[in-house]
Amino acid sequence: MKNNTDLVVFGIAIAMIILAGSLSIQTIESKSSSPSSHGPGRSTNAGKSNGNSAGNNIVAGSSSNDKVIMINSDDSYKTQLLFAKPILDKYGFKATFFEVCGWVGKPQERQSWQDVAALQNDGMDIESHTMTHAHLNSVSPSKLNYEVGFSKQCLANHGYNATIFGYPA
Repeated sequence: MKNNTDLVVFGIAIAMIILAGSLSIQTIESKSSSPSSHGPGRSTNAGKSNGNSAGNNIVAGSSSNDKVIMINSDDSYKTQLLFAKPILDKYGFKATFFEVCGWVGKPQERQSWQDVAALQNDGMDIESHTMTHAHLNSVSPSKLNYEVGFSKQCLANHGYNATIFGYPA
């Protein structure tokens, strides 16, 4: 979340989810062992096995009509931990945080590796969002390998088994 406007939008989204009806927390697990692409700005999931006791993609869904939502954040902003996470905690929601591996630990407005660990320890899902947030449709094959492959490896080096990739938009 880059600024207060993003936080307001996030709060409104959570309020709309709560007002939409009787919500329950559900765990969604991939039934496929192969990744499926959903296009730019979407995620792929090849199944989860990260040892996270809170489950895999944790989402809120209406038990009366089987509607499901997924809450996620990206770009490794510190404000996600400071402002969005308390809102998630207040309502018992879990979310996926797509981390730009090369930005974690940078000064100013980015999360530290300790922040990412705190998110996961509180049941949040940590996933990959490239190394530098490059526009992947305009990079060389070697740069593409770096952005996607090294991001997964970077997260693995810090103890996170990222099996979902969030394409930067």
